This record gives sequence, C-alpha cells and structure tokens, in this order.
Amino acid sequence: MARLTGQVQIEVKYTEAFDGLHQPFSDSPYPFSVALSNTYRVETFNITKTGPIEGYFLQGGQRWQSIRLLTDGTIILSDVGFRAAIPGTEPSAQGGSFESDDDLLNGIWKLGAVAANAACVEKGTQKAIWNVSSDGTIVRGMRPAISANGTALEAYTLQFDVKIERGGMTWAVVSTSSAAICIPARYSID
Repeated sequence: MARLTGQVQIEVKYTEAFDGLHQPFSDSPYPFSVALSNTYRVETFNITKTGPIEGYFLQGGQRWQSIRLLTDGTIILSDVGFRAAIPGTEPSAQGGSFESDDDLLNGIWKLGAVAANAACVEKGTQKAIWNVSSDGTIVRGMRPAISANGTALEAYTLQFDVKIERGGMTWAVVSTSSAAICIPARYSID
C-alpha cells in the first residue's frame, strides 16, 4: 500500500473460476477446509497505515482476485498480487516418472504431479493458528477437523470467555450418531 487518506476498508475476493468474482461469497464456502485454509473466499481489511497487507490464511485454488473499496476514503495500491505458499517446481524435478505412447496420458500424469505437490505445505512454512500470550489465546477463524477421537465423548461442560475481534464465534460437536450439531456457546464480549 503506497498511500491512503480517510477511513479505508477494502474487500478482497479470491476465486478459482472467474465467475466467482461476481458472487457474494466468491466460490465458497469450502466445507472441507480445515486449519490453515480459509473456508471463506472474501476478506475485509480495515487499513490504518501504509505498508504490506496480507491475508492470514491460505487461499487454495486461487486464480483470480478482486479488490473493492468499501468506504469513502482513498487508497493507492502497489505491487498487488499472489504470493505462493509453496515453491513452483517443474514436474520433471519432482522425482518419479511416467511415460506412455499417449501424449494425453503423459500430460495428465504431469498435471497430477503438480496437483499433488500443490496440496502439501512444507513444515515450518505456515503461521500458527493459535497464538498464546499472557493476555490469553487468540484463535484465528478456523474450521475444526473431524477426528475419530470424538466417538467416545460423554456428557461434559465446557466454559470459556471470548473476546471477538472480527466476525463471530461458534462451537460445534460432531458425533457418529448424528450430523454436525452446532451448540450455541455462552460467551462474554469484552
């Protein structure tokens, strides 16, 4: 960000298919994304100073991006683009091989090697989802993964306080005997 005046809030939308830029929630939500991935494809940023700005979570399948000014302020942007979360590696450099008499099958194999590489992130390259300090724990928005460890849950009480910085809060329990159950959580807003 090079310069801004007044109150500036922008909406950044990410999508794999171009038509997603015209949809309210882009091509989301992604119900199967967990942890480091953003399940929603639209983010709002409140800009208060110049300098780089970057979404916190990974945006999988990102091919298109739009930026829309939501307030009456003005902003001049520079160096807008994508930053890959994985290194771009040619299929020939990834090891393994496949060769047939059919060029189409050879191309499909190469595409599969690239897709398999793009589905992985290297250890230590991604930010923590939970940040713990003496002030408490900040948990950035995330969708929980389903685990077999939850199949033996019994009656329990869970109590915690929440300070919502942006968005909202939900607590969910998934069991083998029912679909996902969203339980309204008791929380206080500081």
